[in-house]
Amino acid sequence: MIHITDLNQYQNDVLRKRAVERNLEIIGEVVKKIPDSIKIENPEIEWRQIVGLRDCIAHGYFEIDDEIIWNTVQVHLKPFRERIKLIQNQV
Repeated sequence: MIHITDLNQYQNDVLRKRAVERNLEIIGEVVKKIPDSIKIENPEIEWRQIVGLRDCIAHGYFEIDDEIIWNTVQVHLKPFRERIKLIQNQV
């Protein structure tokens, strides 16, 4: 979790921005390796969007949108992490 209070602060902290981007890239790589059977059993997780974000970060298809990254971390990361923990307990 990043301890930055707002988007503007995030945008001005290049070191943390790069760390967050790298971690999201790693999450996307791991998601690529999750078996399809698990993905099918958990359709509420937006698997393709996670990988797509990873690809944008890793390959620079588009300029990285700080607002998308900020929103991902602030809104989606915690529920994703909680759901992954539940999946791990089932496996």
